[in-house]
Amino acid sequence: MKTAHTIFIFFFAFTSFLQSQENYTVQVNLDVKHSVSGVSEFDRSKFIILHADIGDNEWDSDAQRKQFLEDYDVYLGRNNGGMVWEFNQSAEDPARNGWPDINVLKERGETIRKSYGRRTSSHEFENRYGNMIYGGQPIPLYPNGRLTNPNDCCSEADPWAYKDYDAIAEFYANYFKEFFGSGAASSGR
Repeated sequence: MKTAHTIFIFFFAFTSFLQSQENYTVQVNLDVKHSVSGVSEFDRSKFIILHADIGDNEWDSDAQRKQFLEDYDVYLGRNNGGMVWEFNQSAEDPARNGWPDINVLKERGETIRKSYGRRTSSHEFENRYGNMIYGGQPIPLYPNGRLTNPNDCCSEADPWAYKDYDAIAEFYANYFKEFFGSGAASSGR
């Protein structure tokens, strides 16, 4: 119904504009189905994507989040902060200078997965998560000698610098391995 109203308003505004310019003839044939490469409908899950993650805490309430996502048929699509946060909270491997401590990443990952598992109000939105992108940022996720910036709330690590691209790649690989599960049933995200 919303689509019909939107098309009507667009058509009315468009024809009003055209009438003020020149005389045109517009034909509308509602029996024609337009298709490009077999696709004939607008896929909202690909194009109506909020730059947010399933567990973001900017919502006033779970009810507000639910209403917004469902009423406007919006999908979740991007998180560029979570990985940077965990990068900064990581600890240096005591046996390998400039490399992340994998045991600390495993512990943090388990904590995050369990926290998500307990936050059951988020689980109903996993269907709005299919095209999610996790990204980093050039700074600090670049081996330039810059020290990590751990926060006292969440890390006991001292600031340290990643050695090189291989050390950063090890962080990335273990971040995705340890911080994510296969859905609510496995306490993953």
